[in-house]
Amino acid sequence: MSNPTRWVVDSNCLQSQDLADFLSGSRSHIAVITDYTCMEMFKSQQDSAVYERLSVLARFPGQMLMLKGTTAVCGLRGREAGLSRRLIDQDQTRSFQTFCQQVAKFADGDNRYRTDFVRKQNLAREHLDRMANDLSERAANYAGFEALFTPAEIRSIRDRNGIHRSAGQKFFDLLEMLAESLERDHPNTKHRHSLKEWPNTFIYRLALFHMVHFFDWVRGGSPTKLNPEKSRNDAVDLILGVYATYFDGLFTDDKKSLRIYAEASLLLEKFILPATRGLTE
Repeated sequence: MSNPTRWVVDSNCLQSQDLADFLSGSRSHIAVITDYTCMEMFKSQQDSAVYERLSVLARFPGQMLMLKGTTAVCGLRGREAGLSRRLIDQDQTRSFQTFCQQVAKFADGDNRYRTDFVRKQNLAREHLDRMANDLSERAANYAGFEALFTPAEIRSIRDRNGIHRSAGQKFFDLLEMLAESLERDHPNTKHRHSLKEWPNTFIYRLALFHMVHFFDWVRGGSPTKLNPEKSRNDAVDLILGVYATYFDGLFTDDKKSLRIYAEASLLLEKFILPATRGLTE
């Protein structure tokens, strides 16, 4: 069998023919599913919606990897050995086929699963709604970042012909500041990481994606009003992109998500991780 190709799947591709073709193309092709993709599956009010969104994955239960939620992975160490393996929820992965069978019965009117699945639906909607509210101030936060850049530096970001060296340095300074802030405020981070481990942590990579998203916001004209629903979707897309850096890629039809994933991955692989090579743990 060839080496597995493991792609983190966005909810917008769950029912796509492209995903079906990918999984049917080889048994070594793996769909990697995050907690946010599951939330997107469950957020609908219609009982049949979850089953419909699982229709492709259910055909390939042995080609799934279910991941731990962000609360758990933010507390994981950044040791390179076993980096992606530590993100996998082995219990959920093993029980995926049973889960699909239960969803099918629920969609068919089997009330044995109603209480559990309605609870999952409610939790998904509550969490995603809360994200939209929490992120309503994103533009104000980004405006604070932008104020740290000179007009010439902002122009260099927007013209895409190569940013000023000083703007690049500020990018990395802000990245470190944001990553340290996220780690400090997160309830599940209990230890400091070595310099070698730091870029491998989920917290650091999430900060990286936020900084790339900030530059993308600047290139888009620095809009001061953002739709909460769109802002929430962007936040979910950033999290999926972070997960994808631990695997082989991001399976999505969202061009913006792919662009940010590509830029963040390039920075990580070409600049950030090489700078830590040779460092001791």
